[in-house]
Order: sequence, then structure tokens, then C-alpha cells
Amino acid sequence: MTIMVWPADNPKHIVLPPEYAAPINAELFRFVNKIPADQSDFLPSFKDPEQRNLAQRNIDNPEFYATSFFSDKMRVMKLLETNPEKFRKKIVANGMVTPDLGYAHSNSSGHVSVWFYENCYPTGFVRHA
Repeated sequence: MTIMVWPADNPKHIVLPPEYAAPINAELFRFVNKIPADQSDFLPSFKDPEQRNLAQRNIDNPEFYATSFFSDKMRVMKLLETNPEKFRKKIVANGMVTPDLGYAHSNSSGHVSVWFYENCYPTGFVRHA
């Protein structure tokens, strides 16, 4: 039996995942850099070189230590529409995120934060048509 643990390099100054997070079993959408998507496409924000500039103002925000997804394609496309330059080289992909990967929390805007267990990330994400 494999024992799932949280990443050792998670910050120690906050509880991760937060108490309000729970296992998830859902199809989610995300911007990725390539298909097939690999572990580097599912980095938490604090490890993503494109988002490290956000560290100063998000150091106490648990979502900064999660990987961002969206609950439906419409929300991803809206983000692309409002930030075309930022996401012009990205691919909209979708796939399943399951309880064996970690915990998640979604908000009313359709944003889903996922905290993955150590060495876990989704596989099978495909380009969304």
C-alpha cells in the first residue's frame, strides 16, 4: 500500500492543504504548455516560474501553493479572452483529477485549487476541442 504524503517543500508557515479542502473527482480544465501534458504542466503557483512574481503578495494564501484549474471550458476561454497576450502560447486541456492525487477547493467563479500529493499529477489531459 502506498502512503500518500504532502510535498516536503511545502511552506511550514501555513497549513497545506487547508482544512476546507477535500478530495476531488472531477473533469477540470487548465492551460498547459504541451500535449501530452506532463508534471511540469501541473506545478503549483509558487513553483511555476511564470508566477513566482506573485510570491510577495500571496505568501500567506494557501491557493498560491496549489495548482489552478477551472471547472468548465467557458471559464478558461473567458480568461483567455481577457488576457490574450499572457495565454497566447498556452493550450487549453481537460482531464480528470481524482481523489488519489490530492485535495481541492473550488470557489463560485469556477476556479479550482488542487494540492497534489508528493510526486502526483494528473495524466491523460488532452487538448480540448
